[in-house]
Amino acid sequence: MDAISLFSGAMGLDLGIERAGFNIRVCVEMDKWAVETIKANTSIPVIDRDINTITTDEILKTAGLEREDVTLIVGGPPCQAFSTAGKQRGLADFRGNVILQYLRVVSDIRPPYFIMENVRGILSAKLNYVPLDYLEYEPIKNIKGSVLQFITNEFKKLGYKISYALLDSANYGVPEHRERVVIIGHLGERIPIPSPTHTKEGGYGTARWNTLRDAIGDLEHHEHLHFIPLRPKSLPYMQMLREGQNWRDLPPNVAREAMGKAYDLSGGKTGFLRRLKFDEPSPTLVTSPTMPATQLCHPTQLRPLSIEEYARIQQFPNDWKFQGRIETIYKQIGNAVPVGLGYAVGHQVMKHIQGRLNMREEAQNRVPYSRYRNAIDTEFSRVFDERKGKNDNKKDIVMSNLIKKVEQYVRENISQFHEARINKLKTLKLEDLLKKKNPYMYKAKNINAADTLVRSLASAFMSSAEETMFGDWLEGLAIFVASEVYGGRKSAADGIDLEMDKDGYHYVVSIKSGPKWSNSTSLRKQMEHFRKAIKVYHTSGNKIPCLAIEGCCYGREHSENDTRTKICGQEFWLFISGSNTLYTDIIEPLGTDAKAKNDAYQNEYDAMITKFIIQFADKYCDDGGKIMWEKILEFNSGFHYTKTRH
Repeated sequence: MDAISLFSGAMGLDLGIERAGFNIRVCVEMDKWAVETIKANTSIPVIDRDINTITTDEILKTAGLEREDVTLIVGGPPCQAFSTAGKQRGLADFRGNVILQYLRVVSDIRPPYFIMENVRGILSAKLNYVPLDYLEYEPIKNIKGSVLQFITNEFKKLGYKISYALLDSANYGVPEHRERVVIIGHLGERIPIPSPTHTKEGGYGTARWNTLRDAIGDLEHHEHLHFIPLRPKSLPYMQMLREGQNWRDLPPNVAREAMGKAYDLSGGKTGFLRRLKFDEPSPTLVTSPTMPATQLCHPTQLRPLSIEEYARIQQFPNDWKFQGRIETIYKQIGNAVPVGLGYAVGHQVMKHIQGRLNMREEAQNRVPYSRYRNAIDTEFSRVFDERKGKNDNKKDIVMSNLIKKVEQYVRENISQFHEARINKLKTLKLEDLLKKKNPYMYKAKNINAADTLVRSLASAFMSSAEETMFGDWLEGLAIFVASEVYGGRKSAADGIDLEMDKDGYHYVVSIKSGPKWSNSTSLRKQMEHFRKAIKVYHTSGNKIPCLAIEGCCYGREHSENDTRTKICGQEFWLFISGSNTLYTDIIEPLGTDAKAKNDAYQNEYDAMITKFIIQFADKYCDDGGKIMWEKILEFNSGFHYTKTRH
């Protein structure tokens, strides 16, 4: 069974996958020393570049595989963007976006199975920025857990059934409490989450947790271990602590002295001045064991855990050769998925392939997957829907207020459109109709009555004019909405109608009534306007990235080029308002006083038609009332222009 590994790191996850019976055919990894570690221990080809620059075809070619040969894609996109150890920036962080590259490769290859892992923080990470390609997720933006909801929904669009849970590695035989969210996808049925094989006391038919002593007890007095010394400042205090103790076990006055400013910080602070305990699984191994807040001191020795002990705890083979300086080796091991956890998940998929998997495993399992509730997909989805419901209620209030403001705007301004229609009728001349329309077409339609021709010409002319007039009016409404929601403003730049800031970007927007507004010349001119507006914005000293949007009030098109993104209809109204339903919500207010306004228009229109029929009969009909098409063509297309030199 052939597999592709993305974001391979030092291969902790991959070793578990191989142990489960899969054959890793290629690794994609850009960290220099992790690449050297892979090369030092295996003959697996490695693509050592940023995945954003790697095509799926290159991955397959390097692996020596066709798409249909790939059974499994496995990997953990870099997790720093979602880590609870730092600020969660979601997909606004570039590192978070590599998840989209993982999704891209899965989409291109469509293997029967994929396994993706990430840190616990992804359960609470928020989509705080929604790219234009994913505006459908605007309604869940800034909701706790929306990143995971986004990722799993995108996989579901590809046809995958998804299962995921937060798994504590200690529950799967690893001598370490290390929690990872594992996502399993299958083009078929949902794969149950693997049941824990180990528990603290060994209940429900499980084995007892493997402990730190089980993993490294024989290395306690080893003389050839490699480690970074403890920080000199911590040495006097560490000498006062015994196995399993931390700063809280120091005398109060000593504890305050040892902790310094950190003493008054909130939180448990259990990682400060910490000695590990032999008879329990290790805490999560971090990328450096000597950092003040995440110290990992040996239970009995006055030193941190060595890299050899790190590797044992993460269950790497004893002969696995890590490359690089000691700091980079700590980092490689500390970022790895434990081999045992990789095996547990890989074995679950392999059992399904072989037809040996108990599909009722989850229902029969009595052991928690981790210490957290609502951390399995069936529970998480329910909780997320509850959060979304509360958020929707808040948004409903905001949108209700917006709709009220839109209704008021329409009441106060819709008369401008109706007045423009009537004014157009009052200034319109019969010759305007005859100049702008194609007489050949009307003759071909066998129109022979003066009143029928005049009505047809007037209807076509006014329909086109009304489209332009209402488009101008809608532009004003769109600017009003954007100003209310995002502080947008009417732009003074040529060809730009709206400027607004949103989600860390400055947008220059050209608003059109519908998507079919342009010919090649007008489109080229619009692109020039966009480029000029962006250049002026940046040369004015603005540092925020600037993007160009061609927004159409109705339609369903979506397209991009190097200059702008074109969005239409629901997508456009969502973009300027944050509401998925505004495009339908505004339809009722637009009908304000429509009947009375249209009746007034119709009276003017009927009077104009009567006048034009009389004028037309006088100028373009013979004494018998027959239309003189030749005379119409002389006026419409004859040599009655002034020649100009270009």
